[in-house]
Amino acid sequence: MIGKSNFGGGWVMVRARHLTPESIILAMEAADFYASSGVTLKDVARPATALALEIQTEPGVTYVTQFPGTRRGYDPTSQLMPSRGGDAKAAKALPHRRYRKDVGAVLAEVEGAEVSYTLKGDEIYVRAKIISSKPKPNGSVSGEVESAWTQPLVNVAN
Repeated sequence: MIGKSNFGGGWVMVRARHLTPESIILAMEAADFYASSGVTLKDVARPATALALEIQTEPGVTYVTQFPGTRRGYDPTSQLMPSRGGDAKAAKALPHRRYRKDVGAVLAEVEGAEVSYTLKGDEIYVRAKIISSKPKPNGSVSGEVESAWTQPLVNVAN
């Protein structure tokens, strides 16, 4: 609703050594955090060639993890999209571009609480999107479920 706060809709979970501003900033600069709208991760491991995570499960809730990423050789073509209200001035102020389907394509999908993706070698990046079956209590759209998103694992070999 316009003008009303929807607190608790999403947040970031930071793995900081200490609960101090300096430690939190260092962890965020190192990409040691994830975004969530309800899903909690027990661990996120990011060795050079893999992304592995363990989900803190809840009884009766199922989890599917998608691994979206972009591979070398993708088509960089994009289109400038109009704003939702059709306002050309707003579209210029807050540009929104639509890219080809190979940008951010789902490279793998895995069910369960312990999942991983190992780089095949041609990925520029890959991240994890965890989708639970648990309805989001204060969702902004009907049918919204709790989710989480990791920071991308960048393939330094590229």
